[in-house]
Amino acid sequence: MYIRSINKNTMKNLITLLIVLLSISGYSQEDPNKKYPMYSDIWRINFETHQFLPKYDEKFYIIVPKYVLDSVDEGKIRSYLLQSFNEFRNDYGRKSVKESKVLTKQSQEYSVILSKPNTKWGHSNRNSRKDAAECIATVNMVEFSRVSEGNNINKIIADSFFDTFVGSRAHMEGLLRGAIYDYGFGFTKVGYTFYIVIQMKKGGTL
Repeated sequence: MYIRSINKNTMKNLITLLIVLLSISGYSQEDPNKKYPMYSDIWRINFETHQFLPKYDEKFYIIVPKYVLDSVDEGKIRSYLLQSFNEFRNDYGRKSVKESKVLTKQSQEYSVILSKPNTKWGHSNRNSRKDAAECIATVNMVEFSRVSEGNNINKIIADSFFDTFVGSRAHMEGLLRGAIYDYGFGFTKVGYTFYIVIQMKKGGTL
């Protein structure tokens, strides 16, 4: 009885509204970051809030376990960076790349600068050069507080330096450029914070 009482104009408006709602729903599900899902072994990401969360828990511990802190070896982390980066690229169907010693030296130097107190956060002047780009970020040790004892924490940390950029299309497109690009990696640890710099440039910098 109620449906029969709806006139043609009302029905037309309802159909139009339904189409609009379906379009909005479809658009929201086609998240621009869906192209770059999170493959991390320890994190998941809420693409709406860009919030990183433990992969299998609701929140991180406030206190980082002693076994995590005691396992951190900066030399070992460095030794994994190229491997971790190429695994990261391979997850997204990109070819492996070479490491540029020049770019790694520059990246390391800039990570030290970023780690100093009262430093203005921002890209180095190399970021604006032709055929070059740079990604910078910080990772806090709290984000490893849910890692179980017995895991290779240094490899996990090395992996995280690249996973932390998931959720940013611009950063991901920089990290996943063609294999003709060379990459360099730098990080400095101060307290519980890693300061990360990744620089890239079109070939010829090795």
